[in-house]
Amino acid sequence: MDGDGADDDEDVESVLSDIKSHPGNVSLNSLLDEISKLKQVRAVSIPAKAFTGIGVQVINAWRARASAAAPSHLRRFSPEARRVLLAALLFQRQREITDTLVELLNSTVHRINARAEKKVTEAFVAEFTKVRGKAGLLGKIAAASLGAPDGSVRSVVFPAAGGEKTLKDLVAEMKATNADFARSKREVFKSSYSNHYRSGLMKLLGVLDFRSSNDQHKPVMDALKLIERHKDSSTTYLPLGETIPLEGVVRKDWMEFAIFTPDKGPKRVMHTVYEACVFQALRDRLRCKEIWVVGADKWRNPDDDLPDDFEVRRAEYYEKLNKPRESPRGTARSWAGPAASVRSAGPCASRPCSGCRDRSPTTRSRPCWHSSAACATRRSSC
Repeated sequence: MDGDGADDDEDVESVLSDIKSHPGNVSLNSLLDEISKLKQVRAVSIPAKAFTGIGVQVINAWRARASAAAPSHLRRFSPEARRVLLAALLFQRQREITDTLVELLNSTVHRINARAEKKVTEAFVAEFTKVRGKAGLLGKIAAASLGAPDGSVRSVVFPAAGGEKTLKDLVAEMKATNADFARSKREVFKSSYSNHYRSGLMKLLGVLDFRSSNDQHKPVMDALKLIERHKDSSTTYLPLGETIPLEGVVRKDWMEFAIFTPDKGPKRVMHTVYEACVFQALRDRLRCKEIWVVGADKWRNPDDDLPDDFEVRRAEYYEKLNKPRESPRGTARSWAGPAASVRSAGPCASRPCSGCRDRSPTTRSRPCWHSSAACATRRSSC
């Protein structure tokens, strides 16, 4: 950006255009493109605390200015101003691209599952023909079999059942149970993951840093580290010497696919099946923010959702957000029903109880509706 050559200008414009671009639809190519973008932004190494103490609105204004300007226009600024504008752009884009990658991860896992369900549903519908009168059919087959116990199935059972097709329809109907449907869906999920999406999702683990503040989700974190260590392995099973978390990672209905039990020797864990289970568990934890991502904005550490000085500067933050500190009067009236049951126990006259005197000026003047007994036990809710 500080050079003067036309070739440099074209290269910078190409890189900036790539970084500014929005992601495409959910696909493997979109995932790989966003990973490439994030690597380009990280190559500049903008410090994480570069804009500490500067308001978000100011950073967004700098970013918007840099985003709208072409490289040739940015050259008109002084070197210091140009670097600040570009740093703001890269700082914000790094957080946005990280968020996009997490959303692509969630959407990709959901898409694999949805497509598997659609494919299996279509297959079951195509094969399924409901056989009516199964009880009567069973009786006819039983009578015919007892009448000619030495006869062949084709000469005795098929005619009694109404033909070979009736028996095939009956077998297809019996297979079309919830358990069989779920089993087929898992097989398609595993196949789709292994043959198409695995390469992109494993590359994603190399650029995103997942964390959790809750030890309850340590099995998922350990499982992520495990599959990342063996991402280049093409073995069918995970190594025997590894400690492989199963509880809290592999769902019960996936156990039969994830665990292989040989006739002799210890049980083995199927490599790609286990990876698919880990990504499903990761998606579930990300969506409830039990697992978060370093450098993200939307998917950041939930402990950082509020500023450190929020309790001290609460009024100032509410004013900046243009939000009321007290609930509207209409909201208070909507709770008249629950309040009436407590009020019937006997109001504390028109003066608030000692617990209610700590209320804000807007509510302190209202009569206290607690009973005298409730005042002693519910002061924290006054």
